[in-house]
Amino acid sequence: MKTRVGDSIANADAPVAPPWWPAGVVLVVSSAVYLLTCARTVTLVDSGELILACASLGVAHPPGFPLYTMVGHLFSLIPVGSVAFRLAAMSAIFAAVTAALVALAVGELASWSRRREGPADGRSRLALRVAQVGAGLTFAFSSTLWSYATVAEVYSLNLALVAASMWLLLRWRRGGAQAPIPWGVGLLVGLGLGVHHVTVLLAVPGLIAFVTASGGWRALAPRRLAPAAGGAFAGLLSYAYLPLAASRHPVLNWGNPSSLDHFWWHVSARQYQVNLFAGSFEQASRNLADLARSALVELNPLAMVIVAVGLVWLWRRDRAVLWLASLVVLVGVAYAVNYEIAEDGEAYVLTTFLAAVLPLGAALIWMVETGRRTTIAAAVLGLVMPAVGAALHWRSCDRSHDLVAKHFVEDALGGVGPQGVLLTLEWQLYAPWLYLHHVEDFRPDAAVVDINLCRRSWYTGEYLPAAHPGLMAAVRPQADAFLVKLDDWEHGRPHDPDELTRRFDAMLDAMLRTTLPNRDAHLTLPTEPGIGDGLSWVPHGLTLRLSTRSPEAVEPLPPLHLDVFLKHPERLTPVARSKVRSTYVLMLANRGRYLTLMSDFEGARRALDLALAIDPTSSSANMILGDLELMAGRRDAALAAYLKVLQTDPGNRDATARLKQLESASPG
Repeated sequence: MKTRVGDSIANADAPVAPPWWPAGVVLVVSSAVYLLTCARTVTLVDSGELILACASLGVAHPPGFPLYTMVGHLFSLIPVGSVAFRLAAMSAIFAAVTAALVALAVGELASWSRRREGPADGRSRLALRVAQVGAGLTFAFSSTLWSYATVAEVYSLNLALVAASMWLLLRWRRGGAQAPIPWGVGLLVGLGLGVHHVTVLLAVPGLIAFVTASGGWRALAPRRLAPAAGGAFAGLLSYAYLPLAASRHPVLNWGNPSSLDHFWWHVSARQYQVNLFAGSFEQASRNLADLARSALVELNPLAMVIVAVGLVWLWRRDRAVLWLASLVVLVGVAYAVNYEIAEDGEAYVLTTFLAAVLPLGAALIWMVETGRRTTIAAAVLGLVMPAVGAALHWRSCDRSHDLVAKHFVEDALGGVGPQGVLLTLEWQLYAPWLYLHHVEDFRPDAAVVDINLCRRSWYTGEYLPAAHPGLMAAVRPQADAFLVKLDDWEHGRPHDPDELTRRFDAMLDAMLRTTLPNRDAHLTLPTEPGIGDGLSWVPHGLTLRLSTRSPEAVEPLPPLHLDVFLKHPERLTPVARSKVRSTYVLMLANRGRYLTLMSDFEGARRALDLALAIDPTSSSANMILGDLELMAGRRDAALAAYLKVLQTDPGNRDATARLKQLESASPG
């Protein structure tokens, strides 16, 4: 007799525990693929900073990721490959564990279903195991999980803990939903909060819904929640790492959470809270549309159809899992579309895609239960879906040849002379620099300063003096004057924002001028307004070299790594396309502009042709090319260039003005 979901199963025969070997198959296959495709060196976004935090047992950016840092430190000690590869391999291992846990969770769903339908024959049992393997590998080869499984990031460890907590709750239901919530569930959630608390909290409403649907509201009684609560508290103790690490004054001590207020600021990620619900309704709508489009190819189109079928089965047969999956999806999507995070926004819906795999597994189980032909179809789909996902996503997720971040740093520093200083606002340059400089000892003579981080007392008052003592000794009066006002701002005391900005600019300006004329001073674009005034700005590779002399001839272009942009653009990640490639194009275009002003039209044309070879749609390069063609008297070529600008940037006023100028000067 069938029972409703949520009814006690105490009087029913306990379901048979599913075997472990399907999860083992998923673990081995996915681990092999991930390790084959994971990055061999530092990558973009937060990779460089996180690797440095792990290698040095330091403190990473808020909320600090204490568990990730401690586990990552152990992986950093493995004597295989570079330290960056070791941390990428850590992501690979935990992503494979996540996929294996998906297979175990689908096995639990099958066991629950078999309890109601009766024992399965040999063919059905084999098909169910193939379905487990298929669901696990389909998720393993989904685009977002795979992309984060191959770089040094926090999300695969975090997702493994969430997946393990879901699996343990499914086991808890199989064993009798009247028992207390296992302490292991609480421990896993608490440990997850010590990796990336936001994405774990997004899954909590779904976990609670599953518990209440399986065991009733009594399952949340204090007596039955006590073991899980104790486990969660034990997991949260990982945050004790932060003040202990800060007390050691490691090279990277983000936020210096050694005091109670700094600890709270760091754990609560106070500096990022302004990004929540910061966008407009239109922006949230665009984010939702982008997410919907990406979901169509996230697993693969075939798998998404099967997910929809699985939702129907869950509605009819297992609503506890339906509430779990639905709430995790809805809460994750609601958060992701309203949080204006930077380059890793898709990571915030990883738990959403994890939950979506449960209906996929349910659909395969349904097919096995329906009849002989559908049983064969379920087994075939269990093999085909992972193959389709692997074929669709291999190229975009293969990071084994990704040298963009490393080459970006090398090219930016290639034009900076010995003992030179470079000030930048570009995190995609600074994060990999942290790793290359501190872990691989790249350019120990140079000082690279992140302008945005200079707005934080821990960075200006602690990191910079330790990392670049000579530079900070030279600007000590300006830095001290700024830090006094910065302390007022950080603690919410009355302050004059204009005076704070003036002292901030004075400190940055002193960093540039103190090196001149004996050592190089450089900036990247865009830069902070109000610094470097009165100096000559000369494009030099990927930077602008500042000089006290009048505008001078441009030196030959320093060597740049351009092959990936010119020959293999399909290998570029979205961040590499939007951030790094645009920097190369912008600086080559500025070189063209400068050479035009210096009447070196041939050199300007070479620089602009190279910029447009990298990105033919660049509005800045096409704009400068149009001006160059206009100066040379080639009106038709100039007109074509300005029209290309308006194709990509319809609101460009300069291009519109040039076109009107050409039309008014046209005869007739």
